[in-house]
Amino acid sequence: MRQAKVTGKTPRRSQGREGSVLTAAAGQHLVGMCSTAALWLERNAAAIDALNVFPVPDGDTGTNMLLTLRAAVAEARGARTRGIARAAEALAYGALMGARGNSGVILSQFFKGLAQGVRGLEAAQPLELAQALAEGSQAAYNAVSQPVEGTILTVARDASSAALAAARAGGDLAATLAAAAAEAAQAVERTPEQLPVLRESGVVDAGGQGFRVILEGAAAFLRDGRVRHAREIIPLPTHSPIARSPQGEGYGFCTELVVHGQGLAPDQLRQWLGAIGTSVMVVGDPAMVRVHVHTATPQAVVDHASRLGLVDRVKIEDMDAQHQEARRRAPPASLGVVAVAWGEGFAQAMESLGARPVVRCGETMNPSLFDLLTAIEDAPAAEVALLPNNANVMPAARQVAKLTAKRVFVLPTQTLPQGVAALLAYNSEATTDANLAAMEEARQGVRTLEVTRASRGASVAGRSIRSGEAISLLEGKIVAVAGTEEEALRQGLAAAGAPPADIVTIYYGAGQSESQTRALADRLRQVYPSEWEVLGGGQPHYSYILSLE
Repeated sequence: MRQAKVTGKTPRRSQGREGSVLTAAAGQHLVGMCSTAALWLERNAAAIDALNVFPVPDGDTGTNMLLTLRAAVAEARGARTRGIARAAEALAYGALMGARGNSGVILSQFFKGLAQGVRGLEAAQPLELAQALAEGSQAAYNAVSQPVEGTILTVARDASSAALAAARAGGDLAATLAAAAAEAAQAVERTPEQLPVLRESGVVDAGGQGFRVILEGAAAFLRDGRVRHAREIIPLPTHSPIARSPQGEGYGFCTELVVHGQGLAPDQLRQWLGAIGTSVMVVGDPAMVRVHVHTATPQAVVDHASRLGLVDRVKIEDMDAQHQEARRRAPPASLGVVAVAWGEGFAQAMESLGARPVVRCGETMNPSLFDLLTAIEDAPAAEVALLPNNANVMPAARQVAKLTAKRVFVLPTQTLPQGVAALLAYNSEATTDANLAAMEEARQGVRTLEVTRASRGASVAGRSIRSGEAISLLEGKIVAVAGTEEEALRQGLAAAGAPPADIVTIYYGAGQSESQTRALADRLRQVYPSEWEVLGGGQPHYSYILSLE
């Protein structure tokens, strides 16, 4: 991955009271905030896409913002920096290079301003972070030739103002960002009051809602200290009788008809329709009126019109069905991805990174050839990259590629961390060749350390192993045997080299707890001063799987 450009200034460490300053690992924290924000945006992208003013997938604001943020996070992770200034610069560069659509470009400019706000810093106090948010907002405004209120620009400005107020009142980092997120939610609620087209369509601004989700995800990271998925879709404010559910498009029915009669009152009819629908249009005279309305109750419109006169030319169209059909006909990605995973944490992570579908395996960790074939056929693309993520799955993966009319590329991912790394490099809008090259390069940049317990006694490569002993495997080869899992892990890290990696991610298994794993990571960090991240993989059999980057 391309290294972000950095300034020639000597980084300075921001001073402040303990607990209120992003530490020397501030770059890691900033990337963690954005990683969590990306996961939250992934969970909410469909609901944000549904906020298009018209029921046609011509905006896809949520998807564009998600792809932009993913590119930013991928660049920052590749930069492998601990200082906040360089991490912010990498985020800005990645966002710019990966910007999609108008909303993505605006988001990239926000990151550009954020990077300017923390330039030269190794760490950041709450006020410095708030000021950087304000600079991000201003940079976004400056990038638009004719700024419009009631959009993402307004939401970002109001959120940064709230962050400044919270920081000046003595709030710590978590409180400062929480204040920004809370104000963003209120600002989104106000967008229909500021932009007539939103008020008419009964929706809030999609870009503003996306920015709100990003802030809430980042605030969740500061609050919990870990990258985690959003459990629920963030509710959308409703501003019309047609409530737009995040689980459904909620566009209702486009209803048109003509009424013939005597003494018809177009103004009164228009007022009545405004109470049960949106996009109301009533034109005509006392003898004939033409009606157009978007409503959830089209029959009520017909019944009411029938009481006024003779009704004809009735046309009722289900806009939800139209919207779904338009999405179905949308061009698929050039290259789809099918991934094999065991452990719900790994499966969800791979889904969030674009694998469709993910083949979930049970205790045996070996999917059948039929499972693989079904997944490939279900993938929404004519060309598919298959990530086996286990050496034992490779033979079946190679065979299944011969049984389908689709063009299948088997990437030799031997471990789950290799699969995650490959997916981080995946871009649904890139060409097949570009994706395969990027994913293979990312796969090769990761080593895997696994810790499990021997299921039976054995002698392997001159090592005598008793049943129940802890085993450490580096790239599939046994490098340590010990009485405890922690000791096996320490010996495995030693075998990997010192330091074993710049970034170490520990995925804890189904039998381990998060708190115990975090305590373990804290102890190991004292010996190996790498950047450490703890995530729940949920994998069976393996207590810990480590990604060494």
